[in-house]
Amino acid sequence: MMGVESAGLLDWVGLENVGPADRLELSFAPRVNLFTGDNGLGKSFLLEVAWWALIGTWPGKPAMARSDHAAGVLQYRRGEEASPFRQVIGKRPARREKPAVEVDVGIFIAANGDATLHVNGGDPVIAIHDSRNDIESFGGTTSVGVQSNEVFDGMRQPSKRKSFQGLIAEWVPWQYKKDSDFDVFRNLIEQLSPEREPIRLGEPKRIDARDGRLIPCLILPYGDVPITHASAGMRRIVALAYLMVWAVREHRFLSGNRSSKPINLALFIDEIEAHLHPAWQRLILPALMKALEALPVPVKAQIFVTTHSPMVMASTEPLCADPDDGLFLFDLEAGKVRLTRQLWEKYGDASAWLQSDLFGLGEARSKPAEELVQEIGEIKDIGALSDKDFKALDERVVTLLPDPSQDMFRARWMVWKLKREGGL
Repeated sequence: MMGVESAGLLDWVGLENVGPADRLELSFAPRVNLFTGDNGLGKSFLLEVAWWALIGTWPGKPAMARSDHAAGVLQYRRGEEASPFRQVIGKRPARREKPAVEVDVGIFIAANGDATLHVNGGDPVIAIHDSRNDIESFGGTTSVGVQSNEVFDGMRQPSKRKSFQGLIAEWVPWQYKKDSDFDVFRNLIEQLSPEREPIRLGEPKRIDARDGRLIPCLILPYGDVPITHASAGMRRIVALAYLMVWAVREHRFLSGNRSSKPINLALFIDEIEAHLHPAWQRLILPALMKALEALPVPVKAQIFVTTHSPMVMASTEPLCADPDDGLFLFDLEAGKVRLTRQLWEKYGDASAWLQSDLFGLGEARSKPAEELVQEIGEIKDIGALSDKDFKALDERVVTLLPDPSQDMFRARWMVWKLKREGGL
């Protein structure tokens, strides 16, 4: 399991009249910060605020004061700071007035697959070699925002094409030259893909007469599939691995490979389960934590993730715990958005997570089946029902609930039915 120091990169944020909540305060965990809750309550927005606090830019639209207030307040405290930074914002987008924290690598992956990358190599340095007249310059910062298709095809803007060529343009030279980056990339994909459906990398092929490029391929049980034709879930996994390799490589280049200390990495993934089968949802967060250990340099990472998936939640049981990791719930109370930190509990399976306070379902069933179970549960004396009413309920039970061997409630209903008919 990835080790971290007692404090993370970002320690605390406080918002007032900004975003969906009137007021919001949150102390982050140093390793994994996992956010869940209903749609529209501010999970994605909080990830963007955290990115702004660490990096100094916005991965999406900048925050502004709520429409019903003239001004709002953004505050944050980073890991090494004694007091928070405070900024008042109005109806114009928030601009950070304070230098960014020393985050070496920042990766923000939106739910739609767009990505924002920030790489810091330190202050620019010019080195003059004594043995000859060569002058070497390194250091500085690279920041780039790419759309989901540009992750594979590269930046469309010519001025930025050299800084981010895209996966397809880099994959083939990596593979044929046996570049060390390709070994890291392949290792990350192996870590991130499930055992029952591992992603293996095949030989590049030209697949379109109108496109002269060689296209990387994935080896699947039914044959080789070009990455351009792979499923959305596989493309998301491959893109994540590539972005991690690209960002770490860029940092090492900018820093001139002169630092041996762990890289400070802030990783943000909105809706981590997007496009993934439940088998992959159960794997992705533990695999991601393990994949960070597979990078070619030591990493001190703080992870920020949103999810709606009970499978993702169930996957945390063997690896997440207070105080290194934080589980946070957005919900509504009297019409107001509330954010609370939850205890890490073991519910045992995804159905139990669905029925926990985090998801709030009365039953892990269809809505009509849940209503039926609740209706039957409120009947004080089933034996007192008329034959007509009992038959109507029985028909609904048979229609909505699975076989008694698979459902405890259906099995109890069978006992009640046998007793009524004199079979017991």
